[in-house]
Amino acid sequence: MKGTIPRCLQDYVSSHHGEGVWRTVCVEADVDPDTRFAPQSRFDDAMVYRLISATTSVLGVTLEEAARAFGRHWAHVYAARLYPVAYEENRDLVSFIFSVNDLHRRVIEDTAASPPFLDLSWESPTRLLIGYRSDRHLIAVAKGLLEGYAAHFEEDVDVNILSASRLELVFPHPSPAFVRPWNSQR
Repeated sequence: MKGTIPRCLQDYVSSHHGEGVWRTVCVEADVDPDTRFAPQSRFDDAMVYRLISATTSVLGVTLEEAARAFGRHWAHVYAARLYPVAYEENRDLVSFIFSVNDLHRRVIEDTAASPPFLDLSWESPTRLLIGYRSDRHLIAVAKGLLEGYAAHFEEDVDVNILSASRLELVFPHPSPAFVRPWNSQR
């Protein structure tokens, strides 16, 4: 896994709970607290999973609560700083989500990462289905990220996990970005 995920986790824990709490997370995860998580570096997936698990344990929160907090931090602080062009090019949640695969393709070209990819399909003007393709099975983190992006763009949407590889966004009103599915009747 690229260092951007553990680096953002460290950034979140340290800025919201203190450097001492981050060191405690590392000790519980059996990770050297002085490890430098450079975004472009590669780290063992198992180590990152241990850091996520230790974070939930040390903070006394569920995985869903930790994923939501991580997602908000990622969307508002970390990714906004790391990928400013993506935020400049997209002014709403749906356009941002539809640009994620292109962003991930560019990341792969630059760093040989293996980020998740999204299969997007409108089920109705208020419901967007998201197929989450990732070998890492971090659907709770994907949900937290989507909630973070919704908060960033100040949009009201429910994000629901349908399965280990499917999510849905439910908007309270028809989305102006709705595209009628090609096989739908008019």
